[in-house]
Amino acid sequence: MAKTKDRTNRGTKGGRDEAPRRTNRIIAHQAKCFKISSSRRFHAATAVLLLVLILLLVPVFYPQKFTPDVESARINGADPVRLSRVLDFLDNFVCQYKPTHTHSIGKDNGDKIDIPGYCHPRLASSPQNRTQFVSPSNRPMKHVQPITSLFSLEHSITWWRDTLSHRQTTDKVEGGELVMRLPRPLQIWDLDALRDEFIRTNFLGLYSGSSAMNRSKHVARHKESSNPLDSGAYLAVYLLRMLHGSQLHPNHLKDQCGTETDVCMNTTENHVNEVDSGVRWVDTSSAFAERTKLLTEYLAILPTYADRIISSSGDINLHEHPITWNETILASLFPKYTHTFNLILNYQKMVQSEYDALRALSFDEFGKNVNFTEYTGMRVNVLSRAFSVMVSDDDVGPSWTNTNHSQSLSHEVESYETSNFGVRIYSAGTTEASGEFKFRSMCPLLDMYNSHPNPNVLWKYDSTTSSYVVHAQREGIPSGHTIIVSYGKYTEGHLFAKYGYVNGDGSSQTEVGLNVFHRIMGDVGLSTQYSPLPFDMWDYKKNRKTVSSTHHIASMERRTLEIQSKELLRYLMFDDGHEECIQFQNHNTTFSDHQKLKLLKFQHLKRLANVGEAWIVRLPPRDPNARPIQHGTNVSSNKRGGDTKVGINAKRILSLCRLLSLTVDDIGGHAITYLRDGLSGDDSTSSSSVYPHFRVEKYENTLEYRSLMCIVRLTDVALKRYGHFTEPNGHDEPKRAHSREWTAWYIRDGEMRLLKILRQTAASEAMKLKVRTHLSHEKIVMREMPCPIDSSLPMLQIQTNS
Repeated sequence: MAKTKDRTNRGTKGGRDEAPRRTNRIIAHQAKCFKISSSRRFHAATAVLLLVLILLLVPVFYPQKFTPDVESARINGADPVRLSRVLDFLDNFVCQYKPTHTHSIGKDNGDKIDIPGYCHPRLASSPQNRTQFVSPSNRPMKHVQPITSLFSLEHSITWWRDTLSHRQTTDKVEGGELVMRLPRPLQIWDLDALRDEFIRTNFLGLYSGSSAMNRSKHVARHKESSNPLDSGAYLAVYLLRMLHGSQLHPNHLKDQCGTETDVCMNTTENHVNEVDSGVRWVDTSSAFAERTKLLTEYLAILPTYADRIISSSGDINLHEHPITWNETILASLFPKYTHTFNLILNYQKMVQSEYDALRALSFDEFGKNVNFTEYTGMRVNVLSRAFSVMVSDDDVGPSWTNTNHSQSLSHEVESYETSNFGVRIYSAGTTEASGEFKFRSMCPLLDMYNSHPNPNVLWKYDSTTSSYVVHAQREGIPSGHTIIVSYGKYTEGHLFAKYGYVNGDGSSQTEVGLNVFHRIMGDVGLSTQYSPLPFDMWDYKKNRKTVSSTHHIASMERRTLEIQSKELLRYLMFDDGHEECIQFQNHNTTFSDHQKLKLLKFQHLKRLANVGEAWIVRLPPRDPNARPIQHGTNVSSNKRGGDTKVGINAKRILSLCRLLSLTVDDIGGHAITYLRDGLSGDDSTSSSSVYPHFRVEKYENTLEYRSLMCIVRLTDVALKRYGHFTEPNGHDEPKRAHSREWTAWYIRDGEMRLLKILRQTAASEAMKLKVRTHLSHEKIVMREMPCPIDSSLPMLQIQTNS
């Protein structure tokens, strides 16, 4: 018991001393654990912060690839203020358009055409490239993000979400989806322009009210031909009127002249003074003001003449257009009288002639408010941006700006004396009107999409809503790709002359003209937009109303035709197939069969001289399957298809060379009768033919040989016009793709390639024919040098019925 007690007592005493020590040990242990826990928490927090920082920075240094497709290097002098305005336009003008009030327009159907605009939620804006592209995120990305937004939590979350779900590579707009819808109130038609009171009274001679009976009718016409102006000229005037009207708005004055030069303020003050003095250039009516206000943002972003000028050679300007070039620049890039040179020159002549005609009829109003460069800038906008629209009498779209609902569309259109109005669209092979009319429309946003023969969207005019709708092609539009439309099937030279660009990938046709001895004065490639000659002197189609037929040919036009007739003799001076030159004497009264045939050739030649299609040769696209360039890739000539087997459309020029090469022994000895019947027959005016002019078909091998060698002769002359560009160093490709120099090189190279292929093909076929059929020399005589001009000059004085 004692031991137990002692043990107990010791335990009691020891326990009394041990308690504080145990407490201290516990406290020390807890303190140690707390230190360890705090350290671990610190390290853990640091690790978390580093991880968050990494997660935030990875999207910054590895951004999603949604860069727009057009090279940033192509931007010339981007203005931040203007870029902001373009960005706002791309994001909102069409995409966010909401009707202010619904207009029920139409006859009995009550169709409502003031509908909301629409843009696909995946569309993003690129103000630098003035277009839209498909964002790689399903969240709409309105524009290329500024650097500050790249550090945002929202951006990082979106990046990781899209990365983990692989949306960077799989996101796209699906085939058939609606990409954009442009409602009628935002469209500006040439029909709207022709209804404008200023244009009707000053340029079309259509007066309203009591003054109509007391005023003579004056219609704007081209001075040299008396042809009426194209409706596109009036659309340009209408746009300028609205633009000047928008600049009179106080807020717009502050925005424009506060940031530009004194020229802007002086010009605007002139507008104000002239309006105050009663000049009607700027309309102050409520309807015009409302329309102007609605379209102000669009008018403000349209390129001006100054926007299209580049500061130095080699620079790239997306707005540059050859119509603004001076003669020196044009001749340095395209040799005189080559095909594209002529196209550009005729567009320039058209614009100058239009301005002169408008200024002559309205000097105090139009002439004092609009100078030539300003008109040119807006006319280029119409040429390069307007889209076609087919409507009928029952379409409600034309009713949008119509104040006279009692007048039918047919009757209204026929009252406008323009080169392209009063013209019904006829069905092929018939003379029955289809009841449709072809108008032009300025289409905001739609006109900012780039064009390619193989687009990723399809656009059309929807007559049920009077809106333009754009749908994705069947294969869809991948993320990062810009929206690409098609302006139509144009050749390389015509695409450049009208729109101011080429795709540069061999996706378009190439064409040249073989009118090497004369200048075409009728169909100069601009259809009925412009011609130096009256339309009814060369356009023989029955299905077109020729409004200039009531005007007599001026003496200047007669002199033009006389000069042209002398030029045409050069085609007949070779007397192919004849050992001796065919001689004509002054005051001849009787003619040999050889002379009669040559006179008949001359008559046919004069009929065909101004029909452009008779002299044109086209080469199919070098790479018809080319796709629009995406992701800023450069154009490289070695990526274009090679000179593989190609088919040249040379049927018309071959027919013309058969005409030039005929002898009295051809066509079974009936060549004279054949040509005489061709002049008196109805073939020359048939409306059922795409090419309604007399053709010489293939007959004897000797005639075919001479015809092929005639093509060789014409191509040789055409190639000589390119001068030093045909030399080895003239083929060198400029280093900077899509510069002015590169574009000219690309077009020239294509034209020379066509001519060389045509020459090689014709010469090869002629040689094969000669060897295969053992043609006798006397029937295939081809002269290298022409006969003396004096032997053919008397033909100019001989009556056509001789």
